[in-house]
Amino acid sequence: MTPPAPDAAAYLPGGHQLPAGEPQPAPVAPGQEYGPGPVPAPGHGYAPGPVPAPAGAEFGPNKKQPTGAIIGIIAGGVVVLLVLAAAVIVPLLGGGSSSAGGDKDEAAPAAATPEEWVEAYLTAVSEGDAEEAVKYIDTSSYSAALLTDEVLEASLKLGPIDDIKVGEAEEGDYSDVTVTATFTIGGKEVSREFQMYQSSYDGDITMLDGAARVSTYGFDDVGLTVNGVEVPDDALVFPGTYEFGTSLEEFTVEGESTLVVADEKSEEAVSMLRPALSDSGIATYRELVTTSLRECLAMKTLNTPCGMDVTGMEKDGYAVVDGTVTRVMNAEGEAALAGLVGEVSDRAVVSTYESFGIDISVEAQNAEGQRGTYTTYYSGLLTPKVDFAVETPKVVWE
Repeated sequence: MTPPAPDAAAYLPGGHQLPAGEPQPAPVAPGQEYGPGPVPAPGHGYAPGPVPAPAGAEFGPNKKQPTGAIIGIIAGGVVVLLVLAAAVIVPLLGGGSSSAGGDKDEAAPAAATPEEWVEAYLTAVSEGDAEEAVKYIDTSSYSAALLTDEVLEASLKLGPIDDIKVGEAEEGDYSDVTVTATFTIGGKEVSREFQMYQSSYDGDITMLDGAARVSTYGFDDVGLTVNGVEVPDDALVFPGTYEFGTSLEEFTVEGESTLVVADEKSEEAVSMLRPALSDSGIATYRELVTTSLRECLAMKTLNTPCGMDVTGMEKDGYAVVDGTVTRVMNAEGEAALAGLVGEVSDRAVVSTYESFGIDISVEAQNAEGQRGTYTTYYSGLLTPKVDFAVETPKVVWE
């Protein structure tokens, strides 16, 4: 076919116009479409004329576009389509790779089904391999300070993990998957569900709740320890057995301090833990209060740091004379002081609601200078509080 005259306007599909004087492409047959770029002439491959390049391309109207580049572009488009098509048909419960919350710099676990994922995770935990186990779980919500070989080794000594059995995965409505597993911790059977997500795009698996949470509520300033390691914030632990304590020797954990932590129910048990005074703390608190109170009892002033204030006390026109006050603890008060225990009132502060019987006698004088002796059984003793979080604990009476 004879090309159009040089001055005829020629356009490629999409509105691209060839420069005047350049050889023009053959007409497009009805129903035939071509994208941007050279259009093949019937029976002759690509037309010889150059085609305007898109903005920013290395070749322009006066530069020949390599045939290989055109073929590469077309082939690349096919590859993209194939990749997208493959992504769509990945089955939910098929193989996948890791998107767990462990160290992102470490190699992800090998592709696995959700069932294999759970089994590999529990196996790594049972073998004491924290570095491997952490790759399977999401650690983004809480501290990972307890997900170490040291803590896990202590856990397995308290209660080995055995008899791992993993059930079939159940698919949810939103690419979520539930896998039920049973295993023993120290001979006690545990059955729990693992909630997982597997991407339908690339098959990546995320275990949403593989670890259990340890709450530090109520242990501010006291310092909660788990298998000997202090945790300042809520932290994750692998399923296992853990011994809870405190970082201050004056405190311990109230009630049972060694617990199996593996699921939501055991997480609740941990959240109910509270600090209490240890034997050392009880002895120290009692000693500090006894010393401070006896110093106050020895004072003759109207008021003391411990309270027992008689300022303004008056009877029948007689007012108390400063420096004449005598305060003596009675037998009941001495017994209460000797058995003083104290309790945690706030953070690392210990106080008591115990009352101490104290007899107070004073000399009083009227306007004429006459004196008399009076006795009162009202002591007005303040509450002794000790903050064990400070460097040097002492009694503050409030």
